[in-house]
Amino acid sequence: VGLAFLTMFLSRAEILKQGGGAMQGLPPPEELEMIQWQELYNRLLSILQTYFISLYPPFMIGIDDMYVWQFLAAMAVGASTEQQHILVTEVRERVLETVIQASRLPTDKASHKIANVNLFLNALGLDASQLKNFEEEYSLHTNPHDIGNGEELPEDPIQDHRPRLLIMGQRRSGKSSIQKVVFHKMPANETLFLEATNKIVKEDIT
Repeated sequence: VGLAFLTMFLSRAEILKQGGGAMQGLPPPEELEMIQWQELYNRLLSILQTYFISLYPPFMIGIDDMYVWQFLAAMAVGASTEQQHILVTEVRERVLETVIQASRLPTDKASHKIANVNLFLNALGLDASQLKNFEEEYSLHTNPHDIGNGEELPEDPIQDHRPRLLIMGQRRSGKSSIQKVVFHKMPANETLFLEATNKIVKEDIT
């Protein structure tokens, strides 16, 4: 009941932000009202951060989790890119697990689960069909060589003459995302589902 109320509240606020209140004779929101709403939204996200995954019922008890996906969709629509990353990071495993589980179910049940996931993904500009081969097509490290454990890489006289590019930056600043978009032609919105890179890697770009 609580999530349903918050979903309705967030959805209504987004409609008013987009000028949808004009159909009911309401004036567009003023700049101060927009600022106040953004502060309220930011506070809600901050309070719920690290707790989003706990909103889901356990897989094994078979409860329909559509109400959670609806709430996350309402949160995602009004989120900035950075805030969307927060949402995705927290529920990424649930998204992928649900897509995998749906592939093993009868068509009617699978369609329902995928439709639930798409409530959230569509708000991010994504679709569950894009994730079915995600791990295979866009694995985080393509031919990675771990160079963070003190081991020396074997010398390659051919590679010694190739240009080298060092990508550095703060944690979660988008280094892997830039690499995937530029060198692997990954759609920018799909980089939301890249896992964090926790150690130095070397990758051949052809």
